[in-house]
Amino acid sequence: MIPWSFTGDLPLAGVWSLEESERYCLRMASSHYENFPVVMRVFDEQVRRSLGAIYAFARTADDFADEQRFEGVRLELLDVWAKQLEECFAGRPRHPVFIALAAAAERHGLEARPFRDLLSAFRQDCVKNRYGHMDELHDYCSRSANPVGRLVLRVMGQESRRAIELSDRTCTALQLANFWQDLSVDIPRGRLYVPLEAAARWGLTETDLRRRRRTGGWDGLVHELVGEARSLMQSARALPLAVNLTGAFYLEAVQRGGLRILDEVDRLGGKAAFRRPKLRKRDAASIFMRTSAATLTTAPLRLAAVHRMV
Repeated sequence: MIPWSFTGDLPLAGVWSLEESERYCLRMASSHYENFPVVMRVFDEQVRRSLGAIYAFARTADDFADEQRFEGVRLELLDVWAKQLEECFAGRPRHPVFIALAAAAERHGLEARPFRDLLSAFRQDCVKNRYGHMDELHDYCSRSANPVGRLVLRVMGQESRRAIELSDRTCTALQLANFWQDLSVDIPRGRLYVPLEAAARWGLTETDLRRRRRTGGWDGLVHELVGEARSLMQSARALPLAVNLTGAFYLEAVQRGGLRILDEVDRLGGKAAFRRPKLRKRDAASIFMRTSAATLTTAPLRLAAVHRMV
């Protein structure tokens, strides 16, 4: 069954044109809060429409796995979404997201596997709510975040092994940053992404974490988690050099936004378990200015870097 009727947020069944479908996806991309714009106006129209379709696919599936209104039907909806994905890549898209996605796939040669990987991670969110080791989180990130980065690179026309490696690091760091940013949201919902082995190093038990007991170990734990994500992001800072000027601006902004969020979480320390940090307008303005300067400064290096990464 197509889940048109589960929520008013989903479009009514019917015949959707490609133009209507792409507008639907772009509206979704602009209406949801994110740490940074998903579809920037600096991109040309085709890239914007393709990124909008990719975002709409992932956003809808993530909502199925996460939003309270889908409680009790999460896995059913994800199964329906997976069936729609297979029909899309078989040339039979029906939902507007998949109509737009089919056009993006044809335009850029996108394959189904990254989207299947994303659905695997969203299903995991429905059945797994604790992590013992950081390696488990990295495995989750390899399916929840890294596929999006690889799809973005494909849309930008860059698929060198080095660029993919740097993209994977960036996306894993962004996912970890999102986990630590959302501690105050996820823990009350019963989702514990903090690795228990890391918590134990700071004298915190699973019960301490779930009850958010105010003990001295929280600050050290948060600083450790932030530090690992920051180091991972810093190791991927050459990624913007792998793409053209427009793509470089976007990737530079994404990385700087992730680092800024990590700074905010680090500043809060253990208080991040009780208060969710967000980027403010002045943060966005600072990121924009620094991104512009960095992108223009590194422009002469970009062509040489692209050749090295091929």
